Amino acid sequence: MDWQINAPEFGIEPFVGVQLNEILYEFDGPRIFTATSLFGTLLYFLAEEDDGISRFIVVPTNAQIVERLKSGILSVWDALNQPWIWVVDISFNGIPQKSWRCTLADVPADVLPKSGVMLWSHLEPVFALRAIGEGLSEGNVPASVIRQVIDGATTALKKIASRVFEKGRPQGRKANFIRQFYDLPAQGFAYNSFEVAFKLPDLKQLKLPDGGSADDLSEAFEEIGNQLQQAIEWALKTTLDSADTSEIDLELLEALEKLVPRQTGIVESVELRGRIFKNAHKRYPLTRESSKRVSNALRNARSTQERICQISGLIPEVDKDNFTFTLRGTDDGSEHFCSFPPELIDEVLLAFNTDKRVTVSGRETLGNGNIEVSIIL
Repeated sequence: MDWQINAPEFGIEPFVGVQLNEILYEFDGPRIFTATSLFGTLLYFLAEEDDGISRFIVVPTNAQIVERLKSGILSVWDALNQPWIWVVDISFNGIPQKSWRCTLADVPADVLPKSGVMLWSHLEPVFALRAIGEGLSEGNVPASVIRQVIDGATTALKKIASRVFEKGRPQGRKANFIRQFYDLPAQGFAYNSFEVAFKLPDLKQLKLPDGGSADDLSEAFEEIGNQLQQAIEWALKTTLDSADTSEIDLELLEALEKLVPRQTGIVESVELRGRIFKNAHKRYPLTRESSKRVSNALRNARSTQERICQISGLIPEVDKDNFTFTLRGTDDGSEHFCSFPPELIDEVLLAFNTDKRVTVSGRETLGNGNIEVSIIL
C-alpha cells in the first residue's frame, strides 16, 4: 500500500467474524456495506486495494444514518465523517490483518469520496450551489449568505425556465407547470463552506401538461440545463471580446447575475454542480472575475435592450405563486407581463382586489415589453 498510516494500531479482534448486513454498493465485490460487530453496526468503505489486501475505512453507524445515505440526504463522505474511525486491512479470504484507530483527517483525500458525492448516481442533486468564503463554516453562516444562495438558484432557474417556455405567452396553467422547474425541493445542506443541494420533485407531485408525460418534463429540464451550462461556460472564458458578448442574450446574463458572487462581502466564489449539467460531477467555479464579466456585459446589453419605464394601468390577473401579473389598460396602449419581488405582494393584491389603477416603475425589455417591477404606486 502506498498510503502510510500515521496512527496507533488497534486490535483486529472486533473485526473478526463480523456479520454482513447490507451491501450498499457493489462493483467486483462489495465496496460499501454494513456489518454487525462487537461494536454494533459498522459501515465499511473500500478505500484501496493492493497485493491481495483490501483497505477499508470503517465507522460506527446506525439505521438513521444508513437510511439518510440511501435516500440521498447524506453524502458518502458525510456518513464516514464520524468522531473516530478505523482503518482495517482485510486479505482476499476476508480475514482482517491489521487495523488502526484514527480520524478522517488522517486519511489521504485522494482515497476518500469527494464531498457531496452520493451513494448512487440517481441520488446526486439535480442542482447544487456552494458558497465559498473565508470564515464560512457550520454555525457561522450569516442569514444573508443562505438567502443569497437560495434566491440565486431559484431566480436563475426561473429566468431560464421562462425563457425556455416563452415567457410572453398567456399565463395560468403554464405558470404552475413552469414553477416545478425552479421551485425545487431542498435535498440537503452542507457546511463545506456553505452548500445547498436541490432535487427534482417526487413523481407523484409532478404537474404534467394536458397530454404530456414525465419524459416531457425531463426534456424541458435538460434544455434548461443546457442553456444554464452555455451561460456559465461563457462566464468562465478567460478572455472576452465584443463578439463573445454578443453571443449571450439578456435573459441568460440576468440568470448569471443571480449566481455569481458579489464584488464585496464574505462570499468570494460560488461553485455549481449537479445532474442539470451534462457532466453531473463537473464543478463550475464562478469567481469575482466572472462577476465583472457579467456586470460589464449586462451594462452593454441593457443600454440597447432595456429602458427604465413608468407606466400606469390595471392589474386584472395575478399569479401569487410566481410573483407575476398582467398590466392592462395602460397609458402607453400596450399590455405588459410584469414580474415583481415578493415584498411587493401586498401592493399588487390590493390593486388586483380593488381594481385600483396603479403606476409601476422598473426595467422594461424593449423586445417584448415585459417589465421587471421595482416600485408600485
